[in-house]
Amino acid sequence: MKGPWRWRLEYAFVWLLLATLERMPRRAALQVGAAIGRLAYRALSGRRRIALTNLQRAMPELSAPQREQIAAASFGRLGMLLAEFAQLPRLTPAKVLQVARPQGHQHYLEAKARGTGVIFLTAHYGAWELLPFAQALLGHPLKFVVRRLDNPLLERLVRAYRTSCGNGVILRREAARGILRALGAGEAVGILFDQNTSDGVVVPFFGLPTRTTPVVATLALRTGAAVIPVFLSANPDGLTHTMVFEPAVPLQRSGNLKRDIEANTIEFNRILERHVRRQPDHWLWLHQRWKDSPVTPAAEAEVAAEPPAPAPEADAPQSG
Repeated sequence: MKGPWRWRLEYAFVWLLLATLERMPRRAALQVGAAIGRLAYRALSGRRRIALTNLQRAMPELSAPQREQIAAASFGRLGMLLAEFAQLPRLTPAKVLQVARPQGHQHYLEAKARGTGVIFLTAHYGAWELLPFAQALLGHPLKFVVRRLDNPLLERLVRAYRTSCGNGVILRREAARGILRALGAGEAVGILFDQNTSDGVVVPFFGLPTRTTPVVATLALRTGAAVIPVFLSANPDGLTHTMVFEPAVPLQRSGNLKRDIEANTIEFNRILERHVRRQPDHWLWLHQRWKDSPVTPAAEAEVAAEPPAPAPEADAPQSG
């Protein structure tokens, strides 16, 4: 089935799922989301294989059961992200601190005071859709770069959720112009910089040569915008998060733009790697991060040779 009928069916399914999760108590919604993620881990063998291959590449020191546990937990967190997204309309300025408490928010305020714009350096990490929503409810809306969904009905639905708190979106195909306009106005822009890009600069990530977007470094160097690493980390209770704002990254400026883009992008990857190593289940391992990178097939061969292990339970909120 193609075209409008498929769009309508997809829209109806997603709308019903989001509406159901929105009306559930928060703990129950997150538990259902985690269960959906665990089911996806068992059912989507191709994506499971990608996640395990990526873990073997990035953390070869781990055992196969350890990689299985992290991969399954990562899928579980992706399901919980769905529940977090569904419950965004229930958040208010009075309630947001009960869900996502900021840590180091003064770093953002100091960067904003410079007046040259702020780039949120972030990734597909934790409940990343909640991060800009919470930031807006704290009184500091921003714009963030997204890819337009193929289904126009879903695109309108998802955009309505994302922008209902005052945030704005910048489409990826129009990113350069939109980001420059926002930074020129002294605004903040969120950029998820951790996905594969065929024309990216090749810099280390987990010790591997990895194609990484040069956009963050290029824009920061050319505009003077501050680059603030921001990550949303789940707390041990499984119900709340901490929004971690780090100090602005000191940009390297040698006068050679190409060299400076590479040097700063190396630092950005190092920052993300630090967060992923601390909470590896938070990252989106099922993405083909090294698809266009010059890595060897050794990891794929090793993963293929390993017998499949039973899928462990992903992290989820405890009942009660």
